[in-house]
Amino acid sequence: MSRLEQLGTKISQCRQNKNMTQEELARRLGITPQALSKWERNLSYPDIMKNLTDNLQMAYPALVEGVVPEKLSYGLLTEVVRGLLQRGYYMVCLPKIIEYLDSAFRENSEADTSELIDMVQEKLKAFYS
Repeated sequence: MSRLEQLGTKISQCRQNKNMTQEELARRLGITPQALSKWERNLSYPDIMKNLTDNLQMAYPALVEGVVPEKLSYGLLTEVVRGLLQRGYYMVCLPKIIEYLDSAFRENSEADTSELIDMVQEKLKAFYS
C-alpha cells in the first residue's frame, strides 16, 4: 500500500479509535457519510484537513504520519496546494500533488515555494494530458 493509500485507512482507524460512526463524523464535518466512506476507501480525498483533525482531536502531523513524507512540512504542503488551487487544480489531485511535491523536493530541496509549485504543475500537466 502506498503512502497516499494509507490516508483513508488512517482516517478510518482514527474515527474508529474515537468510537465514531461514519455518520457521526460525516455530520460533524458537514459532509455526507458517502463522501467519508470514499475517503476511507481511498476513492477520493478530503479537502478539509483542519476540520477533520479538529473533529478527530488529533494534530495534522499525527494524521498524515507515514502518508506525507516527513521532510515536507505542513506549511510547505499548504502553500503548494494553495498555489495549485489558484492555478485551477482541484483537491481531488491531492494524492498526485503530494507524490509530485515529494519528487520535486528530492530533485531540488533548495527550491522556493513558487519553483516547487511550477515543478509540480509540470508533472500534473504531463500526468493529466
